[in-house]
Amino acid sequence: MSVTGAAAVALLSAGGAAAGGTTDAGNAARPESACAACHAARDSEHVGKWSRSVHARAKVGCAACHGGDESKADKSGAHGVPPRRVTRAGGAACAGCHEAVVSVFKTSRHAAAARRGMPAPGCADCHARAGSDLHEGAELERRCATCHRTGGVAGRTWVPKKATVALDLLMQVSLARAVLLERIDQSNVAQKEGAALRKRLSAIDSGFKGIAVEWHRFSLHDVEARAIKALDALEEMYREMEK
Repeated sequence: MSVTGAAAVALLSAGGAAAGGTTDAGNAARPESACAACHAARDSEHVGKWSRSVHARAKVGCAACHGGDESKADKSGAHGVPPRRVTRAGGAACAGCHEAVVSVFKTSRHAAAARRGMPAPGCADCHARAGSDLHEGAELERRCATCHRTGGVAGRTWVPKKATVALDLLMQVSLARAVLLERIDQSNVAQKEGAALRKRLSAIDSGFKGIAVEWHRFSLHDVEARAIKALDALEEMYREMEK
């Protein structure tokens, strides 16, 4: 299903600066952490992925997930409270900050399969180690197809394609909303008109509220439908502002 169009293309193509673009490893805001200094030599890949992650930019350090005391430079001090290994499933370690997401995930088919002892993805399968990446496009499709393929344990061979489409739509909505908000802020509309536009944008947000959380229930048809509805509403607002 296509949601493209001149306004949508213009809205999204202008979005790099509005959405903040990407931040490379050299510019990532890192909290001071003796953990990283010591463990970089032992697990440079993991520390490197963390340094490029949203966790590093938000100054969420190693101890938030692994425990221990990252202010101590010596092993006995840092490991006074034994660090915990965060499993691929994430679970309690992720729920400390992402309680709503984990609660929804527990109601999903994936969580139900894991409880039955079947192969099932956990947090790190989609978000990668250290929360450094959100797999998308061909990589997401490949990961879904591990189980959702002909002869696979989960069947439903349509899932890999549908998941990539739904996630792409979610990203388009987030980007379009950011661009539109910036456009409102930079426009020369009267204060009253600007307030009305923000109120309208807030109403769209309300209809879209929680969709990123609901994604973790993996009701892909519902995610796609709600994302398309939000994107169409944002495109309509953009067209009206261009008149």
